[in-house]
Amino acid sequence: MNTPIKTIFLAASIAFSTSASAGIHSDEMSQCLATSVKPEDKTPLVQWIFTSIALQPDVVAMSSITDEQREATSKKAAEIFVTMVTVTCLNQTRKAIEQDGEVAIQQAFQVFSQVAGRGLFNDSKVISGLASVDEYFDEQKMVERLGLQP
Repeated sequence: MNTPIKTIFLAASIAFSTSASAGIHSDEMSQCLATSVKPEDKTPLVQWIFTSIALQPDVVAMSSITDEQREATSKKAAEIFVTMVTVTCLNQTRKAIEQDGEVAIQQAFQVFSQVAGRGLFNDSKVISGLASVDEYFDEQKMVERLGLQP
C-alpha cells in the first residue's frame, strides 16, 4: 500500500457512514470481521464506540469521559482491529486488498465500527432507553394529523 496506514484509517473513519463499492473478496472479509469478534472483545469495542460518540458537539457536555479513557479505548480497539485483519481474517483481508486495493481496508474498518455500534445499540437497556421516548409522544396530535387509529 502506498498510502500511510494512519491516512487510510482516517479516511475510513470519515467514510464510516458511507458505503464503499467492493468486490466479493471484500464482502468475504467483511463477513469474517462481522462474525469473528470474540466475546471478550465486545466490551472494549462498545466502550470505544461510546467514547467516540461522546465527542459529538451536541452531547460532549453531557459526558465526563477523560482523554485518558478515550485514548485507552481507542488503543484497545486498534489492537483488536489489527488482530482481526492480520490474524483472524488474514486470508480474506489479503484477497480483498489484492482485488479492491485500499478501499478494502476502509470497508474493513467500517464493518468493524458497525459491529462495535451494534454491541452498543443491541443492548436491552439501551433499547428500553430509546423506546422511552414514546411516553412523551402527543398521541392525539399524531392520530388527528396522520390519520392513525387510536
